Amino acid sequence: ESGDAHQFCERLRERLVEQGVRFEHGVTVDRIAINHAGVQAVHAGQRRWSAQQVVVCAAARSAELLGAAGRHLSIRPVKGYSLSIDDAPAELLPSRPIVDEGLHAAVTPLGGEIRIAGTAEFAGWDAHIDPARINNLWHLLEQVTPSLAARVDRAAARPWCGFRPMAADGRPYIGALEPRGLYLNAGHGHLGWTQCVGSAELLAALMEGEPPPIDPQPYSALRRA
Repeated sequence: ESGDAHQFCERLRERLVEQGVRFEHGVTVDRIAINHAGVQAVHAGQRRWSAQQVVVCAAARSAELLGAAGRHLSIRPVKGYSLSIDDAPAELLPSRPIVDEGLHAAVTPLGGEIRIAGTAEFAGWDAHIDPARINNLWHLLEQVTPSLAARVDRAAARPWCGFRPMAADGRPYIGALEPRGLYLNAGHGHLGWTQCVGSAELLAALMEGEPPPIDPQPYSALRRA
């Protein structure tokens, strides 16, 4: 199966707002106030929100944010690439995602758009788009559907790169940290959207003290990686 992660997030936001959740946009959280009793507040510049429970779910920036609070976390950014094509002929679009396990890349139809995504580059926070990586994605499209590759306007395609939050041992961190009230949900690598609903269900159960749906130990936020 496949879907549009951005559209999913937009619809989820709408549902949460209907239920009274407030979103704060355009702010950068720079500090979590912690003392011996537990979490106290979240700071963003001159703004401060008092809190008894805080979930850090900041993708690859989670390590940086928790580092400022004195917590070491083995999550690093791994740059992935995508190529989006809007003008692909509808009759040539694949009906299912096509995944190349060797290249760790996929060709996915998204409505009238086709998206080729994949590769992994260890380059820190360098957001430069490497043309060689984009050429690899074009090569994948040529391999799996040459008729489509021959018909698209390459000059109009949209290259993009982003940073996957990769945990050192390949498993996400989900659960409580120390001190009391601090929780983590990060480190899913390239499977963030794939695993997001299950991760949220597991974390919610742990925060509420309910029986978890799966064994939480392999994902413990306190484990050493």
